Amino acid sequence: MAEIYELLSRPYSVLILAFILDLCLGDPEWLPHPVRFIGWAIGRIENFLRNILKVMEQRSHITERIAGALLVLIVIFLTFVIFYFVNFSFSFIHYSLFTSFVLLLMMVYLTSTTLAVKGLIGSARDVIKALADKNINDARIKVGR
Repeated sequence: MAEIYELLSRPYSVLILAFILDLCLGDPEWLPHPVRFIGWAIGRIENFLRNILKVMEQRSHITERIAGALLVLIVIFLTFVIFYFVNFSFSFIHYSLFTSFVLLLMMVYLTSTTLAVKGLIGSARDVIKALADKNINDARIKVGR
């Protein structure tokens, strides 16, 4: 059993399994997705920064840009720290075999969320269909997806 785990936990195996998972599932709405969490965090941090600017009564073009840059830096920093911790936990801490398999499945899922192959194929089909129907404007809109 440990040999199977060793084989499956290699980076190329994780990528292959993630690719297969993405082709089968895609990114369904009901499944937690890191990008949705990042979007939620952006909304919260933006509201927080805007409230600070209101309290300080310093809303200007320059302060809005500074707050926007600060928002980007905070989101990038938090995302890096969280995923660094997750990667470190998966890679360097030794767990029981069962826990290791569960963590491996989580790593495969997280990797699959970065691929979006099924979504890209679906979007390409929508564009091709719009072009076949000679609806150029609809095709342009669908390319933007």
